[in-house]
Order: sequence, then C-alpha cells, then structure tokens
Amino acid sequence: MKIFGQGGSQNPVNSNHDNANTQTSLLYLYRNDNAFACAKYNADVGNPTAACTSGCSSDTNDQNMLSAIADPVSKTATPNALGMGQNGTAAWTLGGVPWNYRQILAHYYKQAKIGSSDNNAYRWTWLNVGSTVAFTGLSGREYYSPKANTPTLMGAGLTYNVPMYIQNTGSSTWNSPYLSYRWYNSANSDVTNSDQILNFLIGSVSPSAAVPSFNASMRGYGQPGTYTVKWDMNQSGTWFSQQNNWPTQNISVQVVPSLNQTLWRGNQAWTRNVLIINGSIDWTTASTWSGPIGLTGIPGSGALRTWTNFRVGNTMIQGYWRGDAEAAQEGRTRSVPITNGVIAWGSAGSWSNPAISISGLPGSGNMQAQSEFVVGNTAWQTFWRGNKGWSRTAPVVNGVIQWSSATAWPQTGIDISALDGSGDMQATENYVIGNTLWQKYWRSNVERTRSTPIVNSVPQFNQASAWSVTTPSTLPSSSDPITGQADYVFP
Repeated sequence: MKIFGQGGSQNPVNSNHDNANTQTSLLYLYRNDNAFACAKYNADVGNPTAACTSGCSSDTNDQNMLSAIADPVSKTATPNALGMGQNGTAAWTLGGVPWNYRQILAHYYKQAKIGSSDNNAYRWTWLNVGSTVAFTGLSGREYYSPKANTPTLMGAGLTYNVPMYIQNTGSSTWNSPYLSYRWYNSANSDVTNSDQILNFLIGSVSPSAAVPSFNASMRGYGQPGTYTVKWDMNQSGTWFSQQNNWPTQNISVQVVPSLNQTLWRGNQAWTRNVLIINGSIDWTTASTWSGPIGLTGIPGSGALRTWTNFRVGNTMIQGYWRGDAEAAQEGRTRSVPITNGVIAWGSAGSWSNPAISISGLPGSGNMQAQSEFVVGNTAWQTFWRGNKGWSRTAPVVNGVIQWSSATAWPQTGIDISALDGSGDMQATENYVIGNTLWQKYWRSNVERTRSTPIVNSVPQFNQASAWSVTTPSTLPSSSDPITGQADYVFP
C-alpha cells in the first residue's frame, strides 16, 4: 500500500510527495484496534475537519479514527470534509519546519498505527502556521505553511516567550506533560544544562486534541555560538523523540552576548536588554523597558542614590547607596552566583551588613553616582559626590577582588566642570565590550557616552573619543530624574 501515491492533473506531484510515496511503499495503516484503517481523504477538508458519524460508517472505531481535528493550515474554515486533506498534506510539508509523512498521518487519523512498529503512544506535532499563503490547490482554496516562532537570534541567558499551538497525535491521553527544548551544538551533541525551562500543561490532553495557543518559555544558551534548538514533549520523564524516533521541531539559533541595562528614575527601576552582534551593540534589538521595580527588599531608608551591577568571574556583584541626609547615606553590596552561564538570582547572597558609611570616602556632599568594572585582572571603582569624581583600582586574583590591596583614593577629585553638559551629576556607568571601554554619565537627564581603547588590559584614557549625546530615544515613563544606571555585558 502506498499511502501517498497520487498523480494526474487533479493532484500534481512535488518532490515531497515523491519522498512520501517512496517512504510509504508497502506500508499499512491500522486503526487503534489493529484493523485496517478507514483512510478517507478529500482534496480540501477545512478547519476543523468533519467528524465521521453513523452516516459515514456504522463502525464506531472508524468514527473514532475520523474525528474532527483542528487543521489551521487551511485558510478557510469550509468546506468541512472527512479524513486527510490532500492539499493540506502539501501545505504541511512546506515552510521552515515541515512535517514528514508520519506526522501527517498521525495528525489526520486519530490513534492511527503506522505500519507494524510505529504504534507510538507518545506523539505530538505543532500546529502553528504563518499568515502568508504558501500553497493554493487546484480548487482555488489557499493554505498556509507550518511556522516556528522560536527566535533565531537570542541573547545568552535571556528568557523568551515562544507562542506554541500543539496537538496530541499519539494513542494515549497526556496527563500533566511538559513541552521543553534541548540545545545541540554543531557536533549534534546535547549540551542542555540545568537552566532549561519546563512548560507544564495543566490537566489532561486526549488523543487528537489540540492545546490552545500558549507562550512556552525558554532561555538562551549560556554561551554564545550557533546551536540547534529541538522542541520536544515529555510525559512522566519520557521524551517523545526517544520513542520510535518521533520528530522534534528543530530551529537553528545564534546565541550572542547582550548588554543588560538598569535605569533608575527616583526610587523606581526599569530594565532592558540589547543584543551585541559581531562585537557591536545593535540598538535595533533593544527590548522594551520592563518595570518599574521599587525599593522593596532593599535595606536602608531614604532615597536611592546610586546602583551598580558588574561581573567578576562567576559572580555578579550588585551595589547601591541610599539615604536622605548626607551623614545618613549608606552603601551595601551583595553577590549573585553565575551557574551554567546563567545568573542565579534566586541564589543571591544577603546585602552586606553593616553598611558602608559615606564618612569613609573622600570629598563632601551627597553621593551621586557609582560604577565598577573589571579589565583583565584589575577592578576599577569610581564614585561621584558633591559634583566631584574619584576612582581607584584593586587587583583581581582567582576571580576575587582584593579590596585590601586597593590603591588609595586621590586626595582631589575630578571636577564636573571638565565634562560636557550642565547640571549636577546624576549617574555614571562603565562596561567593556572586547577591547573597548564604554563610559557614560547623566546630567540634566541627558546621557553622554565615549569609548576608550583597551591595550594589554589597560584603558588608554588619553585616546578616548569625544563625549557624544546618546540619550535613549525611549525612556521609562516617569517624571522623576535619573538617579542611577547599571549596565553589564553578559556573558
């Protein structure tokens, strides 16, 4: 039996049909009770397909096999006909994530047994389709093609929502299964680690039933590179692809570093991510600002003065200053581990106690800005108070900053008059991309940026570019002034 044998002017043959014809040569299709299938088909079956009733067949097993199923590849809902759609089969084999003949048969024929060995209880398929017509049958009815919604460009460690519409094409009911993904490198080795997100489905899903569209969460791999993401279903610890080599949805994904930005306005913060492609920040990829985040859980009292995030080895260090009156302003830090290329925010350490007193720092006036960054084996620490800036360095040994060996603070700070713009210092930031140190500051809610080359792990400040205005075109909606900026590159 050649399940897909066809031809003639009514059903023109393409290469996918030829392949299916060859693959199904002498292959038998059975009902769930092992009797031969009632494999009805029509040129167009609509969405959903028609259900077989007693008028179609008096055999309840035939009626079960020819149940109504969602077939969103069809642009038009009608006509509704029984069984497999001939034009639908052509459409499902198009696009970037085409189906094979096993997926097509299991989709159209409920609980079908494909041959003598492919009697898999664990089967699924994706029903997501594009919005552009990909195929037009001789009847004139139009069809879409299957579509993958997984981003093909991701930031390492960033979380994404992927719209999914899936169908249980197996012979058994799913009970609280989950949809997830695995990462494969160029050698086709599974490199998935513990940061994988499992998307559990609530309740049960019966055979041939479709799960309404939902957002499946996934996290970009922790190291940049080109990978293949393979989406798969799992029931009670069993991956469906491990059962009779059932197909996965495979997408090639490029993982790149990202610039992660935090911006404080008053006592509220917003965050966003921007991808770094070929060593350059691609601002067109900037996500929308997410927030606001308040001061809940941030020890201390009074207004937020500064915020910093910077990476040292496998640790993300966060710090801030808050307080109203100058004498009451205090600083605190905490450490967050980085595991498998993912910042483990849930395992963050406690904020330092006792706090750092402003009386131990040079200068006078309110704390205005702070920034820390690491170049090679040297950590740089900077702060501004009373519109003057100070900086010092400390060695980094085995991923740990040796603050006890830090250089002394200069006796005289840099005066703000040496910088462009007007108004008080509001925030500063420094981060490294490749061999370039990027420096930023805010005055009067205007951001300015310059770049400084790094040679042999030493910033060449005498070769720094001129300052230029780089205020983002979109800022978090707030009437409060900028009070802090914290950017870091990851990984």
